[in-house]
Amino acid sequence: MRRLPNNALASAIYRLLSAHIQNTPITDHVDDSIALPYIVIGNVTSNETREKAGKVLRCTLELHIFSDYRGKAEVDSIGETICDVLNDDSTIIDMAADHWEVVDGGIDSYETYEEDMYGYGGTLTIKVTVQDIT
Repeated sequence: MRRLPNNALASAIYRLLSAHIQNTPITDHVDDSIALPYIVIGNVTSNETREKAGKVLRCTLELHIFSDYRGKAEVDSIGETICDVLNDDSTIIDMAADHWEVVDGGIDSYETYEEDMYGYGGTLTIKVTVQDIT
């Protein structure tokens, strides 16, 4: 790999979700001052592969949703909102400023789970294929 798209992808997802989700904080770092519920940009992975168009990177990005609500409803509602944003036909994961182009992608998986200390959590995994456009 010549360059990593990880920060560019995380930043693009942050900008996209922040523009559409106003009432749930989105962060890549959790400290004591953040109130529940919130969304955390989690692990980002990149794997280089070759396709007809040339070298591309297949990336995954995890979004973690946390809530202190004692049921799944709040986490699932936030997850559904994220799905709506990412599945909207007008949605563009814009990485052009960092010289990357998303050539394919979408939501790969979603799971909800009970937290040990409080409420529920959820993980939504996004998979995209990106190409270096430098």
